[in-house]
Amino acid sequence: EKEDMINKDLNEKEYAKFIGIQKSKLKSPTELWAEAGGNVSQHIAVYGAYEHLKQESNLYDYDDMLLYANQTLVENPQILRRLQSAYKYIFVDEAQDLNESQHILFGLIAGHMNPSTLKPYGDGRMTADTYCFIGDDKQAIYEFRGAEPEEFINISDSYGGEFQTSILRTNFRSG
Repeated sequence: EKEDMINKDLNEKEYAKFIGIQKSKLKSPTELWAEAGGNVSQHIAVYGAYEHLKQESNLYDYDDMLLYANQTLVENPQILRRLQSAYKYIFVDEAQDLNESQHILFGLIAGHMNPSTLKPYGDGRMTADTYCFIGDDKQAIYEFRGAEPEEFINISDSYGGEFQTSILRTNFRSG
């Protein structure tokens, strides 16, 4: 009965969601701890413990793979250049469901994202011949997992972004 009382407040899905969203925003437990000052939430503490236990066991999760891919490209310019020269046509489908980490990964490969700042260059430069996002902001369904449809919307020239937007008015899936 005492064990039931201890675990009563634990909701693994809630913590997993929190951790995934923070990782997609490139936030480590240490950064969150510093931002929180003396007011650290249980979620941040669980995130820190999770990362520590994973590191001790030499384990990775999906979000780690995205983070390490970005880190590798930023820290190894020769690998980044090799990928940029290999991929000249980049089409990202369901772009409304990407998170920040995924936007950075594709932006780095397309040569659109500055590896020093992890922000777009701002002058339209890129190494890819075509860098295209395909999506529908009205069908964003993964915000609960850290997707940021605003990122997709805000890059459109319809909203002041630098990407030319073409709207398909015909539904090609059904008659």
